[in-house]
Order: sequence, then structure tokens, then C-alpha cells
Amino acid sequence: MIEFERGCAKTRLRPSFGTMGFLIGTMSLGEVAEVTAAFVIVQVALNWLVDNYTGLADCLSPTNRVASLLLAFDQLDDVPPGGRSGS
Repeated sequence: MIEFERGCAKTRLRPSFGTMGFLIGTMSLGEVAEVTAAFVIVQVALNWLVDNYTGLADCLSPTNRVASLLLAFDQLDDVPPGGRSGS
């Protein structure tokens, strides 16, 4: 945690992407807050994927089985009545 004093206002900052820019004066505190908020949004989106990966895999497995079954039914439709030739 970094404590920063400007006039009578004291600010505490956690190190983030924009902290250095704020401390050297190239970014305003609002810009630091925007960068931090954008990072949090991206982090939450990536965490959702990681957290739900097993659930997505569990859903994909039966979906693949049903797709394989439908393809097998389509191949059965191509077989002429009376069975396969050459058996």
C-alpha cells in the first residue's frame, strides 16, 4: 500500500497498472481508476472461463455423443433396403 499526500488530502493506493503514471503525474486518479476497473473486468471474464471449464466439458461430452448418434442415423438412411452389400 502506498500513501500519498497532496495538500491536506491523504490517498492510499494499491499498486496497479496506473500507479506509477499517477505518481509521476502523467495520469489522473480517474484514469488510474478506469485502468484498474478495465483490468478487473478482463480478470473476471477470464476467471469465469477457468471456473466453468469442467461444467462446459461436462456439457460438451453428451453433445458430442448425440451428434455422433445423429451422424450414424444419417449413414443408416444411405444404406439401401435389404442391408449392406458385400456382407
